[in-house]
Amino acid sequence: MNENELKDKNYYVLIADLKDSKKYDANKRCVIQDILIKAIDFINYQMEKAWMSNSLSGKYKLQCGLEFSGGVSVMCMSSSLETLCECVKLLKLVLNAVPARFAIGKGGWTVMTPMKGINFQDGSAFWHAKRAMEFCHAVNDDVCIPCDCDAEQELRSQLKQIEKCSSDMELEELFPKIIDANLVEGMKGYDLPFKYRGEKKESDMRRLVLYNDSTTSRLFVTCIVSLATDKTFKESEGFIAEVEKKGFGTIGCYPKHVAEDKRDTILKMAKDHPTCENISVTVEE
Repeated sequence: MNENELKDKNYYVLIADLKDSKKYDANKRCVIQDILIKAIDFINYQMEKAWMSNSLSGKYKLQCGLEFSGGVSVMCMSSSLETLCECVKLLKLVLNAVPARFAIGKGGWTVMTPMKGINFQDGSAFWHAKRAMEFCHAVNDDVCIPCDCDAEQELRSQLKQIEKCSSDMELEELFPKIIDANLVEGMKGYDLPFKYRGEKKESDMRRLVLYNDSTTSRLFVTCIVSLATDKTFKESEGFIAEVEKKGFGTIGCYPKHVAEDKRDTILKMAKDHPTCENISVTVEE
């Protein structure tokens, strides 16, 4: 197929961005961008693997793989709407609890820049995707695929299932077409923060407790509590002041696996700091 024939084809462009991203402080934006970088590598690998195993049918090929398109937004392009819907599902999975919007536009690819990424391409598919994202923002919606309402409804349903999945088996049933290996293990290999989002019993909840010590830098502890939890830096400052008065404090109550993950994150960050080896944070009932 020559370049003119390619330009005459219809393509689909996906734009994904984080909701309320301006509310994140600089530290949290850095953490989220780090997750996005890992997510982009992971998803591009998964889609390339899926395309290689379906290369005769041309399924799951990304003409332009996922890339940053500015700030905390990402884009990719394919001649297959189904392929981009799989990308959305993977993004939903790896972004975990970070709220995001997804918009897909359909149209032409008229400015082709060989050997360059998606930010060097242009065409009506890109314009329609941007308009779809503008619509998402205007009505505060999470998904918009104006070119195919049936695909939009199916994708909405699948994204809700991903939020509720509570086992490897349930998870991989949602990705039968592109996953040929254990998805959760693959995510662990990319150090992605996936945890199941199924409903948790009250008995599964644990307290994440921080104990005061005389050697760890107050500023450092404030920073890592803010980074590892949903507290702002100012809230973390107030919390640390209370810990210094009482000798300990409950950072928050979480499902057991979430509390353990936050504890491990704090201890890992402290381990890399030369004056913070005495920090004490525990998971308690």
